[in-house]
Amino acid sequence: GNVYEGEFVNGTGTGNGRFIWGNGDIYEGEYVNGQREGFGKYNSSNGDRYVGTWKNNKENGNGTDIWKNGNVYEGEFIDGEQTGYGILNYSEGSRYEGHFLNGNYNGTGKYNSSNGNSYVGTWMYNVANGNGTFTYQNGTQVAFDGLMD
Repeated sequence: GNVYEGEFVNGTGTGNGRFIWGNGDIYEGEYVNGQREGFGKYNSSNGDRYVGTWKNNKENGNGTDIWKNGNVYEGEFIDGEQTGYGILNYSEGSRYEGHFLNGNYNGTGKYNSSNGNSYVGTWMYNVANGNGTFTYQNGTQVAFDGLMD
């Protein structure tokens, strides 16, 4: 079963605590009225991790997602989603730096592919969309205004 170890106030987890789920997931950090709130670390039994701030049991504010595949996101979260400014480094060497909405590239950002190509401009749901410049690894640049296929 699930186990909470930590501080209590009026019978509710408040202060520093540790919660262990039956599936092996572990949260260590701050609680307010039984909810993850403040700074904490979440280690999933599948190997994924989150370190950062929490509010209402969800990732909120600044934090870092580290996936077992080696990808790392550092940036802003709202209600458990990567939303706001962030940097996503892929284990194979690609990198996106810019704005996110619900875990997707959305707004302005720069994507550098591990093959040397890059795109700087606007994004909508992980697709280059709007004004931007695609630069090939050989230095050739192509300006876009619209949806990039």
